[in-house]
Amino acid sequence: MGEKMSYKALFIYIGVLLILSPFIDNSTAEDVTDNNPPYAGADGHQIKLINNENATNVTYAELVSFIIGDLTDKKKYVPREYTCGDYAETLHNRAEKRGIKAAWVAVDFESDPERHACNAFYTTDKGLIFIDCVESDAWVECKIGKTYKLHSLKNGYYYRDDMGIVSNIEIYW
Repeated sequence: MGEKMSYKALFIYIGVLLILSPFIDNSTAEDVTDNNPPYAGADGHQIKLINNENATNVTYAELVSFIIGDLTDKKKYVPREYTCGDYAETLHNRAEKRGIKAAWVAVDFESDPERHACNAFYTTDKGLIFIDCVESDAWVECKIGKTYKLHSLKNGYYYRDDMGIVSNIEIYW
């Protein structure tokens, strides 16, 4: 009986891996199981992610509607008070409160020792989408070895400045 149970568990595990494998891209990010990142906000508080166990992945259109309606990007960027990590923490917690599964993301760059934070959402129709809401609502192609460049969610506008080449990504769900 015990041997049958272990085979059954193994088949379930393999089945889950096969189902999820198209959605896992280990070359672009490191998923972290502990949902609270080991980072502090600008004022020194520990980043605290508040997850909603009932939150779900949504469509890209639903995500864009939420992001554009959310006011996180309207908060003023203030060094040592409210910066990218705080924006990402706020957006994460607001999305989860609304029932939208969200991640807080730490991004390293090749030429800059400062980390940057943004958010990630897994959409049901377009896959993993990175959002940067520091002073604007933007999506980002966030891949190791690629330029981190902001694109407006509202009009597709490419922002002139990029932040550099991404060297590492950590995703905290």
